[in-house]
Amino acid sequence: MKRLVVVILFLAVGAASLAGGYFAGSNSRDAEVATLSKEVDRWEARETQLKLREARAPQLPQGAFPAGYPKVVQKSDVPENLQDQVSGEEVVAVAKGVWADLPPGADIAEAATSTLFGYCSSIRSYERMYTPGNQHSNTCI
Repeated sequence: MKRLVVVILFLAVGAASLAGGYFAGSNSRDAEVATLSKEVDRWEARETQLKLREARAPQLPQGAFPAGYPKVVQKSDVPENLQDQVSGEEVVAVAKGVWADLPPGADIAEAATSTLFGYCSSIRSYERMYTPGNQHSNTCI
């Protein structure tokens, strides 16, 4: 898959250089190839990070989360008025309207069972349905 992406990017750069003249754009072509190479490297590093995180994550208790949760989402997926609770670029969505900060080096299970933030009604509903008798420390609005 990675090689396919590199080949496609290389072909796209080649086509662009032919359209602009083969010799006229050689410096810009080199710069484009370098930029695309950096993007591929970043993509591969991110993919490796996610695989390592999944591999070391302990098993989460069954039935403690709604279907499809917990999951890692981007900070931009959190409502703007709650983004001050986020220390990095990623958070764990624990349930609809309920998140947990994902500090660097932490795994999903650690984050999902720590301090929650979100809408008060969503946090109470999550605790009532999925962790009865167990209240999390939280910040809610």
